[in-house]
Amino acid sequence: VVAVVVACTAGCGVAGSAGGSSAGATDGATKAAEAPKETDKEPGEGVDVERLTKLVVQHAAQQVGPKVTKAMAVKGVLESRVRGLKDKAVQLVLDECLGTLGRVLREANAEEFMLVLNPGASGASNLPGPSILLAGVLTPVVLVLSLIIHLMQVIMVLIPTLVMCVLSIYTDWLTLPGCAVPTIFIWVWAQAALSIVLTVSHLATVVQLFQGKRTINEKLDGMKDRLVEAVADGELDVDEIRELFVILAVLLEHSLVIEDKLRRSVWRKVIGYGTMLWLVMTLWTFVLVLGWTFVPGMVAFHEAARDAPEYCGAWATVLTARLSCVLSMFFLMFNLLSISQFMSDSMVVSEDYMVGVLAWARRQDQGMLGVPVVQTLVKAFLLRGTSESLGSQIAQSRDQSQALE
Repeated sequence: VVAVVVACTAGCGVAGSAGGSSAGATDGATKAAEAPKETDKEPGEGVDVERLTKLVVQHAAQQVGPKVTKAMAVKGVLESRVRGLKDKAVQLVLDECLGTLGRVLREANAEEFMLVLNPGASGASNLPGPSILLAGVLTPVVLVLSLIIHLMQVIMVLIPTLVMCVLSIYTDWLTLPGCAVPTIFIWVWAQAALSIVLTVSHLATVVQLFQGKRTINEKLDGMKDRLVEAVADGELDVDEIRELFVILAVLLEHSLVIEDKLRRSVWRKVIGYGTMLWLVMTLWTFVLVLGWTFVPGMVAFHEAARDAPEYCGAWATVLTARLSCVLSMFFLMFNLLSISQFMSDSMVVSEDYMVGVLAWARRQDQGMLGVPVVQTLVKAFLLRGTSESLGSQIAQSRDQSQALE
C-alpha cells in the first residue's frame, strides 16, 4: 500500500509539472508578465495522502473481502463434513452389523431377539429392553438380601433395644428423674419411641417383600404350563427357545417392577430417615456412657450416696445405655449400608440425576463406536431399570387386563 501511494504521488507531481508547462506556453507572455514571481513547488505538494490511502484500503477490502468470506464458508463446510465422517462411518458399520444379524434371526424364525437390541421397538411390542433384563437378573438376589437385613435389624437390634427401654422405664420410674446423668431421662424415651417407629417400618417392609415374592411365584405358576410344554420333549428347537426367552423376559420384568414399587414405598423413606436419627441417638448414647458412667467419680450408684448430688439410682437405664452402645457398634455397618441404599434410591428416582447419568453414559459410548454399552450397564446396575420402569408397568398392566378378558 505504501509503495502504491508513493508511486501515485510521484505520478501526480509529474503530471502537474507538465500541465503547468503547457498552460504557460499557450497563454504567452501576457500571463508571464502579469503573474508574480513565485518559487518552484516541490513535486507532489498539495496531494491528500491520507485520503488516497483510505481509498486504496477501501478498494482492497472491496476486492478481497468477499473472497475471504467465501473461503471461510468453504472451510466451515469441509470441517463439518470431516468432523461428522467418523460418526457416519460408525453408524454405517453398526447398521450393517444389525442388518446382518436381523437377516440371520429372520431366517431362523427368531425375530423377537432383535427387539431386545431396539428399545423403541421392544417398548412398542411389550418386550423389555436389555437394561430391564440385566436388572431383572439381580432382582431376586436384591430381594433376598433386603429381607435378611430387615429381619436381622428387627430381631437383633430393634426389639432387644425396645424391650430394654420399656423395662428400664418401668424399673426406674421413681428414680429416673433424679439421676445425675444429664438428659438420660429424655434419652430413654426417645430411644424407645425411635425403636417402635423403626420396628414397625422394617416389619412393614418385610411384609411387602413377602408379598412381592408371592406375586413372582404366582406369575411363575401361571406360566408353568407354557414352560413345561416347551421342555416336554427334552429337545429344544427354535420355537421352544423363543418361548423360553419370552417367559424369562416376562418374569424378569415383573420382578423389576416389584423392586421399583418397594423402592418408592413410604416405609423405605421412614426407614432411611429413622436410621439417620438412630445414628444421632448412637452418638448421644456414647456421650452419656463414656462421659459419665465409665469415668470414676462422675456419678455415684451406691445406696450410701443417695443424698449426694452425684447419685443416680436408675441402674436399669444405665445398663440399657451400655448395652445399646454394644449393639450399635455391632450393627453400625448395617446402618451405614441402609443409609447408603436410601440415598441411592432417592437419587435414582430423581429425574435430574437420571438425566445427568445417562448423558455421561452417552458421551462414553460415543468414544466406543457408538454402541450403547455403558448406557445399558448404567440403566441396569446403577439406575436399576428406573428410567424404563414406567413402560414395564404399562406392559404388565396390559398383560393383566388381557388375562382378565
